[in-house]
Parts: sequence; structure tokens; C-alpha cells
Amino acid sequence: MKKILFVSFCLLCFLSCKEKEATNKMDDTAKAELPAEVMYPVNPAPGNQKNVVTVMNWNKAIISGNVDDCAAYTADTMKITLADGFETKLARDSAVAFIKGWRSSMDSAKQTYVVVYAIDNVLDKTEWVMQWADESYFYKNGKNETLALHEVYKMDQGKISEVHQYAQAVPKK
Repeated sequence: MKKILFVSFCLLCFLSCKEKEATNKMDDTAKAELPAEVMYPVNPAPGNQKNVVTVMNWNKAIISGNVDDCAAYTADTMKITLADGFETKLARDSAVAFIKGWRSSMDSAKQTYVVVYAIDNVLDKTEWVMQWADESYFYKNGKNETLALHEVYKMDQGKISEVHQYAQAVPKK
């Protein structure tokens, strides 16, 4: 019995040391000196999955044409930066009206998620959601457009306060 306890104790100590060693390696990586200056320094941590749900519900409302529903997921003010360089900051109602104007030019739209995840910046306590998605827009004038999008959402108390969009046209097959 004493041998079993001794072996168990030694194994526990060994595993504890190994775990600490792995943690230290991560700390060393986090402290790595970057070879260039970064305008927005980040110390990332996994974010709140509820923020992912908020962003996906916001997108679902827009894609389905129920744009008024996206107001529930929008902060009091929203900064919008689109892929073409257009940038604006609007109150919630104005942001919804802006999106509604764009969405009303379409008969339908489709979105396919590639990846979406929540990430927090520990340094400034900001919460973000990043997503990659393919979106297709079917306009009333007969034009169709498919884009590969990378969108970054800043969250404020569980609501979307910023959207930054980067896009690439998808070649027609």
C-alpha cells in the first residue's frame, strides 16, 4: 500500500512539474519581442461564446431580410467600416436604417460561415468576434455578387459597437 501511495505521489509531482513547464513556455512566447511596432498591441484570450451568438443572430437578421431584428444586437452607436473604405458612425436606429437601405436592394442573400470565434484583448479589456464567411447577394436589378468576407466585430456589453469588413470577390466558375 505504501508503495502505491509513494508511486502515486511521485507521479503527481512529476505531472505537476510538467504542467508548470508547459505554462512557462507559453509565458515566454507571450513575452516575445516583436520585430516591428504594432499600432494596436494585443494580449489575446479566448472570448465569450455569447458574443459569437450575438454576431450570428445579427447576420441572420440581415441575410434573411428581417433587418429590424438586428437592432436588438446593436449597441447605442455603431462604427461601420466597409471593404470599399467607406466609414461611418451612427446611432442604433440610423445604423439599422443604413443596413435596411442596402439590404432592400436585394431579392435575397445567402451566407455560409467558414469560421467564427470570440477573442478578448486582455490589455485593454475589449471583446471581439472575428468571422470568415462567404456571402452571396442577389440584387433586384438582376446582378449577383459573391464575396469572401473577413469581418471583425467589437462588442460592448454584449452588443455590436463596431464592424470592420474586408472582402475579396469570388471568381465565377
